[in-house]
Amino acid sequence: MSLSTDPDQSSIWRVFTYPTFSAMWAGMVLFNLGIWLNEIAAGWLMTSMTSEPIYVAMLQFCLNLPIFLLALPAGWLGDRVNRRDLLLVIQLALIAILSILVFLVLNDLITPVSLLFFTALTGAAVAVSSPARQATWTMIVPPAQRRSALALAAIGFNGSRTVGPTLGGIAVASFGAGYAYLCHVIGLLIVTVIVFFWRAEPPAPRAQGSNMISDIVASLRYLKGDEVLLRCTLRLLFFMLTASVLWVLLPLIGRALSEGNAIIYSLCVASVGAGSIIGGFPVPKIQRRHGTEPLLASGSALGAFALLVLGISDQLLVSLVATFAFGVGWIFVTAAIGVTIQLSVRDEFRARILSISLVSFAAAGMIGALIWGALASVFGVAACLAVGAVSMGLLYLAGRRFLPVRS
Repeated sequence: MSLSTDPDQSSIWRVFTYPTFSAMWAGMVLFNLGIWLNEIAAGWLMTSMTSEPIYVAMLQFCLNLPIFLLALPAGWLGDRVNRRDLLLVIQLALIAILSILVFLVLNDLITPVSLLFFTALTGAAVAVSSPARQATWTMIVPPAQRRSALALAAIGFNGSRTVGPTLGGIAVASFGAGYAYLCHVIGLLIVTVIVFFWRAEPPAPRAQGSNMISDIVASLRYLKGDEVLLRCTLRLLFFMLTASVLWVLLPLIGRALSEGNAIIYSLCVASVGAGSIIGGFPVPKIQRRHGTEPLLASGSALGAFALLVLGISDQLLVSLVATFAFGVGWIFVTAAIGVTIQLSVRDEFRARILSISLVSFAAAGMIGALIWGALASVFGVAACLAVGAVSMGLLYLAGRRFLPVRS
């Protein structure tokens, strides 16, 4: 019996009946568990070496700079080469990079500058692999299941934000940052085995151009000519510019709340992931019935509220509730925009358009790291969070007025 083609009658869980989707979803979750475990270790390690907000903020800058620089070429690669082979090469390179980092940390040879360098290398690996990884979801399930597949991919990605930080906090508190990085290496080895047995479809025929530059230009022209894609990309950039304040300052917020306990700090990050999991499940249904804009409004309101609460509260329980609310708002906005983009773009441009979204993430992260780090150094963390909350609300209102997303 065939699955229903009516999205309202088709359970979101039915996509797990497709073995390829299940295997790739598990690999994606495990890959991102490692990335978040890595981020916990890096943030805690940096705050143990220096308490200067600008150094902590530079972690986000160095993570996002290579993504900003490499995402577009990576999108071109994702549309041109076998995605399985590309993912294998990048994961093996990342294993080598992290193995060197493990050696340096375990032997007390790491410094703030070298930690930033290895963070940038990790960002480069994420940049090159992400467009190809994201472009697989609509290719490995039938059209009727694509919305559910994309929603589950977003839930899996953000769900790893719950388990990854928790594991990272336990590993850092119990054994040290070096062993947290070692866990990431082991996880990557497992993901590499999963990807090795995936038989990817050949890349779609190229729409235009015969080389990287002309193909990227063609994708930018395609984005400019598609109103839905262009507005979604700009709205994502607006949201990320203000939401980045939490990611930039969370290591400092967590250390202040935890009083030196890495596990409590990791709970703050995990709380964001828990909110993303819970908030992710109703996204497909809300979006089908009411469109994208209500999700953007709710997500921005929750995010702004959470930032205000974090700025005035020094109580752990209140802060965990606030970070949970931020996670719900985060998934409302990012999943709604991500699904709209994936369902609107043509297959031959898929990885390249997704790479442009990735550039938006990275640009917002870089600019946010510089702005929020500098503001926090001068005015303090609480004032910086308040500015972020107000800015999030104002940018949402501007986006709704001038760039409404009707889908």
